Parts: sequence; structure tokens; C-alpha cells
Amino acid sequence: MTGLLAREWFAERDLRHMSATARVDVVDRRQGQTFRFGAYVTHTHHDGRDGPPSSLPDATRYGLRGAWPWDDGDMRRGLRGKLEYRDYVHQDARDAGFASVDLDWSRPLSDRTRLSWGGGVEHMRPALSYQRYWGANAHMGVTRQVTDTTRLGATARLALRRYDHDFASVDYARTDEIFKLGLSASNSQIRVAGAVPKLTCSHTEHRSNIALYQTRYTDCGVTFSFDS
Repeated sequence: MTGLLAREWFAERDLRHMSATARVDVVDRRQGQTFRFGAYVTHTHHDGRDGPPSSLPDATRYGLRGAWPWDDGDMRRGLRGKLEYRDYVHQDARDAGFASVDLDWSRPLSDRTRLSWGGGVEHMRPALSYQRYWGANAHMGVTRQVTDTTRLGATARLALRRYDHDFASVDYARTDEIFKLGLSASNSQIRVAGAVPKLTCSHTEHRSNIALYQTRYTDCGVTFSFDS
């Protein structure tokens, strides 16, 4: 069982929000491989001090997920899948089903360094036809055990999305390109209530042929996970 509570703080009050997640997984470990299947629910609540409730993207996500990582010598492979329903509290038109499948690989570059890469496909089907899309993504990352207790990581990710129908008020469909770079750091000697905090920072460039969806932002945060 896993619980996660997160707080994201932005200069713009309407973007500030909290999210809470509860997950239950069944895990079957065998020689060189692990099977994992579970269910989860996540609720996100925005502060919304400067706008009407209808402007808030508060939502609850219900989902099933599965994973099958296995070893082949030094190489590790992993197949992951997810089925999810997104229920928006104030914006019913955004309610949607979502599905994704990803395949990952990783291998050591040295005793303390590991390289990972992979990709996947996804599909989202909301009520609004021009917001339905198929997407593909690719990623690469490296982690380094700098000392016996300190771990650093860096990742790069590219995602492409192609939407099904012409966007509202224009005669062409939306296309998006999303670039993301991330860094992470943790030290196992630092513990808070038994959990090791992990510091992460990422920068995202979201490009779109619909100017409304073009954006860039940088996120930094500390994550505490409590597993049992």
C-alpha cells in the first residue's frame, strides 16, 4: 500500500493545488522477474481564490495499472500499462478515459552508473472530440551513485501528440510537441519520519500549433514516500 500527499506552489494563485493518492498493489516476485498489478485513486484540489469554481480543473482519477520488469543478465527490461478514468469536478466536458503502454530498458555503464531508455504510446478519449489524441513518447536517463548514500539522476523526454479532429474555431487538428529535462537527488542518510526525501527539478517546453496550449515552466519539489 502506498500513500502520497503533494503540494505545488505557483506565483499564480489559480495554479496552486494539492493532490492525494492512495494505491494498493499485489506483487509476485520470482527469479529474475516481478509481476505487479494494482488499483489507485488520486484527487487534485486547486486553491481557486481568484476565479469561479467552473475555472478550476479539480479532478479525481481512478485507475488500474500493471508492470512486469524482468532481468536478462545485466540488462533490465520492463513492460508497464495503465487504464484510467479522469472525472473532473467542475468541468464535465473534460471527463475522459486514458490508456498507455510503455516499454523500458536499462543497463549498467559502470559499477555506480546506470543508463535507461524506452518509449510508449498513449490514447486519451474525452467527451470533446477535438481533444481526443494518440501520443508517442521516448525517454533517456542516467543515474549515478556518487557516494554510498547519495544518488543523482538526469532524464530527457520527448512526447508527440496528434489530435483526432479539427480544433474548435480553426480548420485543422491540434498537434503538440513536449520536451522535458529533469534532475533528481537523494541521500539515504537523510530521513524524515522514516522516509528518504527526493529532490526533483524539471523544465518543460510544450509546443503546439494552437497558441493557447504553448507554455514553458520549471518545477522543483521534494517527494516523501511511505510504503508498507
